[in-house]
Amino acid sequence: LAALAAAGTITATTAANYSGIDKGALQNGLWSYNGCLVGCATAVFISPLPESLESPLLAGAVGSGLAGTVAGAAVSPFVAVALKPALGSMPQWTFAFNIITLTMLLRLRPFSDLPEEGLPSPVNMLPSDELIGLAANAPLKGLSQIFVIESSLTGAAVLGGIGMYSPGLAAHALLGSSIGSLTAIVLGADAGEIGMGLWGFNSALTSLGVGVFFVNTPQAMALSAGGALTTAALFGALKVVFGGIGAPCLTLPFCFTMSGLYMLKDAVPGLTLARSPRSPEKNEPPSNE
Repeated sequence: LAALAAAGTITATTAANYSGIDKGALQNGLWSYNGCLVGCATAVFISPLPESLESPLLAGAVGSGLAGTVAGAAVSPFVAVALKPALGSMPQWTFAFNIITLTMLLRLRPFSDLPEEGLPSPVNMLPSDELIGLAANAPLKGLSQIFVIESSLTGAAVLGGIGMYSPGLAAHALLGSSIGSLTAIVLGADAGEIGMGLWGFNSALTSLGVGVFFVNTPQAMALSAGGALTTAALFGALKVVFGGIGAPCLTLPFCFTMSGLYMLKDAVPGLTLARSPRSPEKNEPPSNE
């Protein structure tokens, strides 16, 4: 996964650099992150490695994974550029990643051949001690699932990395993942899904988006929390829809919710887009405010 994430990042950056598109965005990494996510998704959903490194299928999995990552990542900057006229001043979030990866996933339908494992295990059927443990671990795993990884340790590393740049953004990320996980518990979702962090990562991305683009106000904090809850509810709906066609819904819940929140900038007092989006600590209102 790390190798394909790196390959996707390098490929997308190289394609954007040689094509000459917006050098400022290139320097800020805005043409690279979709390629990174394509590599992560390819490693997990499209070309997973066999369990044994001695398997004869290893070379094929590595080759197909690398080819798929390079091809998808290479077009990601151009998909992002093509989306700009449709989205106007709104960022394209991870729409490019979703378009590219779902194009591959809806053909392969990786979830269509999964073995039946019986009925889901509703979280409200768990003993209280197990429920507490689940609620404590799920937010960090939700952060790790941003990169399609199920690991509390990786989630802690992601949170720490964000915190090194901005403690405020780290708080938004943890808040979002926590609210997403708690929403799943309240809705009585499958305990296995919650424990894997699947209900947290889209909500974490939404809260991060609010923290990056809005000036830090009490209204923005409320938007972060409400947006995380809305994202989790939307994830619950979209995962059923996409599960029916054998694919994950990826980060579409985040993209749809964050697009709606972004458009509230002129409608709700106290919600102001930052002049230069960075972090809660550095965001300042436009100069005419």
